[in-house]
Parts: sequence; structure tokens; C-alpha cells
Amino acid sequence: MRRFREITRLICTYGLMVGLSTSITSYAMEAKTTGEVFASEMSIVNNSESEGINQEDNTQQNSNPDSTNQDNTNQEDNNTENSDTENDRSKEGDTSTDNPEDSTQENDTTQEETKPTYKKINDSIYVKKACSVYEKPDTKSKKLGTAILYRKYTRVGIGEDGYNQIMFDGAVAYVKESNVTTKKPTIPTNVVDITDTKYNYDDMKKDIQLLNTYYPDYVTVQSLGKSEDNREIYCIILGNVNAKNNILIQGSMHAREYINTQLLMAQLEYYLTQYEKGSYKSVSYQKMFDEVAVHVIPMANPDGVTLCQYGTNKIADKKLIFALKTMQKSSNYSRWKANVKGVDLNKNFPFLWKKNVTEKKVGSMNYPGVKAQSESETQALVKYTKSIKGLKVALSYHSMGNIIYWDYGQKGKLREQCKELVNLVKSITGYTLVTQSSSTISYGGYSDYVVGELGVPAITIETGMVIAPVSHSQFNTIWKQNKTVIPEVILQVIKNK
Repeated sequence: MRRFREITRLICTYGLMVGLSTSITSYAMEAKTTGEVFASEMSIVNNSESEGINQEDNTQQNSNPDSTNQDNTNQEDNNTENSDTENDRSKEGDTSTDNPEDSTQENDTTQEETKPTYKKINDSIYVKKACSVYEKPDTKSKKLGTAILYRKYTRVGIGEDGYNQIMFDGAVAYVKESNVTTKKPTIPTNVVDITDTKYNYDDMKKDIQLLNTYYPDYVTVQSLGKSEDNREIYCIILGNVNAKNNILIQGSMHAREYINTQLLMAQLEYYLTQYEKGSYKSVSYQKMFDEVAVHVIPMANPDGVTLCQYGTNKIADKKLIFALKTMQKSSNYSRWKANVKGVDLNKNFPFLWKKNVTEKKVGSMNYPGVKAQSESETQALVKYTKSIKGLKVALSYHSMGNIIYWDYGQKGKLREQCKELVNLVKSITGYTLVTQSSSTISYGGYSDYVVGELGVPAITIETGMVIAPVSHSQFNTIWKQNKTVIPEVILQVIKNK
């Protein structure tokens, strides 16, 4: 009997475990183990007991239908419970399940946390030397350009990662903090040598490059084109290139008048040194040059100047040299006025050019060319002058006589504007006004072109005395006479705008 009760207990246990195994998945492995133990014990019992005991056990199980129904009910309840659990997990999100989006968000959060912070700032900085500027605070990122020495940059951020944020070409960029300084670099003075007795094209070119290097925020250098012997015709814009008001000054259109190149270059440097802190008649130069840009063409005839100073030794084109030797027997070109082709540029401009055709042969002066604008130098000046929007005044520097030409037959309001301009310059320089008649006007010149065709006030200022080339001993006097012409003309333009 004791053995029979043990077998009965095992059968009941087995029935209960079968019900539980179908409802609770987390105990599946345990149920399997228990089943294996039960099967082992049953095997032992079967070997020792008779077949009749099994029949009696089956009869007892069949006679208790409530037990089977109860087991089925429990199984349905457990299935429902498991289904609800799965639904809850679906709604709430099972944290044990891998979710790629969650992983990405976590990575993004990590990246944001490691991104360097930048302290906002707004000040002016310079670089200690030319250095690279990057799109991101990483030398492996895209290089946006090069920060140059002497240029002022606006700093907008200081990072903890060894980089500064600066404004570069209108966008935020990054530069290494080790390259940055708030101290403005020292700029050499006396770039333009006013003691040089033969200031030449190479001197001018070198000085233009230096001024552009030292004052990159205030000057813009461009070439208007090439001369007949392949030299650059330079123009330097002093001040705001986007200014609505502009004045143009050109010099050395006649070869032997090269003292005016030195004068214009010295004026450029002087006003650059005064740009940030200087003023004239209580108006800061910074305000002046922001409202009125000054376009300076210091050497309109670079070949002619070179020929005048050095003869044919520095003329590169052999055909031009050969032609020059047929124009005059002498090898002395010190009194030469024309360009290297023997065309007087100040008679080659289109305004009433046909009235000026008196000289028929190429040579050192007066030949107007085969047609208006036949020369590359004239073409460059005409094209550039016409391109300047808001041109208010043009000044042409020539030599000699300490006189000013202004009357080109203009009438009405334009004549009054020219008269106002010339009286102003007379009051500054002390030069004498020349009023011409229709019979004495030399047509084809630059100033009369600007007045006659463009309708812009223009005058011609003749510096120095006795003879051209003007002796360099007169330079200091010429400088003092003309030093304030630029700011005075700017103030007049501002008043009249």
C-alpha cells in the first residue's frame, strides 16, 4: 500500500506539472527536468508493479472530470495572462529588445555630449603668421582658405579644444588658437621712398604689393590690363569698394611726368597710416573712405615711363625697340611723352578725337594714333572709368606749370560743378586756373573725355615748374601743395551727394 501511495503522488504531481508547463514559459526548463525525473521513476515502477495497478490509476483519473476541467481552465487563464503581458510589452517597449533607433539616439546623445563648447565673444584678432582656416575644429576637415598676416578678423567664439571661431568670407570658420593674437602686428613705415630721384615701375609695383600686404582691410589692388610691352596697369582702391560715391585719380599718362607716380603712391601710404585713427576737419578718415572710395591709377603709361628713364634697355619687345629707333636718331628718351609705340595717350581718347588730328607721325609727343582708343593703355582706362558706378570726380595729374585745366566747353550744371571743383583745388594748391577757348582746347585727352562723354566733373592738375621731367628737388613742395586734395574733394562729394 505504501508503494501504491507513492505512485499515486507521482501521478498527481505529473498532472499538475503538465498544466503549469503549458502556461508559464519561464519554468519550461525546470518542468522538463522534473518530467525526466518522473519518467525515470515510472520506469522503475513499471518494472516492479503489475499492469493492473496502471488500470486502477486510469479508472481513478477518469472518475474525476473536475480535475481535468480545472486544469484546462488554468491553462486558458495562463494563456490570456501571457497574451496580456506581450501586449503590455508591445505598448510600453521591451527594454530587453534591441532597437536600432534607440541605439542611434544614444550615440547622438553621446556625440553631443563630447562636442566642444565655445564661449561666445565678439572682438578683433589677427594671426601671428599666415595659417589655414578650417570648416570644423579639425585639421582633417575641409580647408576654407588662408588667414593672412595684418588682416583684422572678427572672433565669435573661443573653444576648449584649442580652436577659435572667426568670421571668414561671411561664415563661421575655425583657426588654431595658437595662431591668434589680439595685438595688431607692427606695420613698417615709409614704404614709399620719397627720396628716390627716379621712382620707377618696379619701385611702384613693389610698393603696391607691400601696401596691399600691410593694409589688406583698406586697399584693393587690381590690374586694368597690360601695356604694349606687357606691363601691368595697376589700380589701387582706397576704402570701401562698395561705396556709392567714387573718385578716380590717375597720373603719369605722359612718360616724362613720372614724379606724379611718386606723389600718388606717397599719398596712398599716408592716408593708409591715418585710416583707423586719423581725421580731417573733425571727420574721421575711416568715415570718409567708407562713404567715398578713391581709385588711384599711379602710372597710366608704364612703358613710356620706363623708356623715358632707361631708354630701350628695359624694353622687352624687340619689334618695339626697332620701331623706336626709326622714330628718332637720338638714344636719349628723357623727354619722351608718348607710349612705347609713339602715340600720345592724352590725345587718344574718343571725345572729339577727330578735331585733334594734327600730328601725322608717331614720335615722342602729340601723335593721336590711327584712331581713337587705338592703344591698349587708353582702352584699359576707358573701360575701367565707364565701369565705376557712382563716379563723382576725376583728377588727372600731369606736369608742369603749377596750373589747372578745367574748361572743356561744358555747359550748364556740369560747368558749374567743374568750376566748384577747380576752385576748391586752386584754394588748396595755389595753382593758376587756365580757362580755354574752343580754339585752344586740346581734344582727345582723358579729362575732356570724362567731362564730355561721361558728364562727370574732371580737371587736370599740372605739378612742378621749369621743365619736365620735373626735378626731384621739387617733390617736397609738390607734396605740401597737394597733400590735402584727396580729403577736401571727398568732403565736397559728401556735401553734394
